[in-house]
Parts: sequence; C-alpha cells; structure tokens
Amino acid sequence: RYISVTGVQTCALPILLLDLRILGLAEDLPLWVLARSTRLVWPAFGVNAATGVALFMIDAEHKATQWIFGVKLVLILLAMSLYVRTRRRLADAAQQGQSDVTDTRALAVVSLVLWTGATVAGRLMAYLV
Repeated sequence: RYISVTGVQTCALPILLLDLRILGLAEDLPLWVLARSTRLVWPAFGVNAATGVALFMIDAEHKATQWIFGVKLVLILLAMSLYVRTRRRLADAAQQGQSDVTDTRALAVVSLVLWTGATVAGRLMAYLV
C-alpha cells in the first residue's frame, strides 16, 4: 500500500504543480522547469498501475462490485489523457516561442477537478459497500 500511495503522489504532484503554474501561481517559475519534473509522471503511473492491480487482486470480489471503483478508474484515465493534451499544447506553444499559456487554463482547472475526484473516489472506496 505504501508503494501505491507514493506512486500516486509521484504521478499527481508534478501534474498538480504544472496545473497551478498554468493558473498563474508562481509565475516567475519557468514552465520548462515544471515540464522536466513531469518526466516522473509515466514511470510513477506504471508503478501505480502495477500496485493497483495487486491491491485489486487482494479483494477483487468486493472491489469489482463497487461502482465507485469504476468512477475512480475513469477519472484517472480522463486526468491522464488531459495531461497528455496539456503537455502537447505547452510543447506547441514553446515551439512557436509563445510564453502565454492562458489558453490552457481551462485544461488545468478540469485536471484539478479530475484528480480531486479520483482522490475522493479512492477514499470513498473504504467507506462505501
């Protein structure tokens, strides 16, 4: 379980920081610095997937019937696909020499909502039958 929690933090934290930077926090911090930290996202996501499968198998009968588990998975998949889209937009802006990323603010807000939802859904799994 510890590895899974660490994987979530390592996966989501760089995305959270990137989203907050896009929304205007720490504007003096260059986006390329945060973009480098997001190199950890995919390896951490892989660790998360592996530990998630292991944790699921421990209690598969129960977890497979929890609707909140499906919600959590969908939210994570949506959040990761949005992360890919955001990274592409930022890369395109960088190639064109644009430093203004205001057009990605809506993506950052949705990303924060999705990650919050996935976290809440994960916690609710312990309380909902």
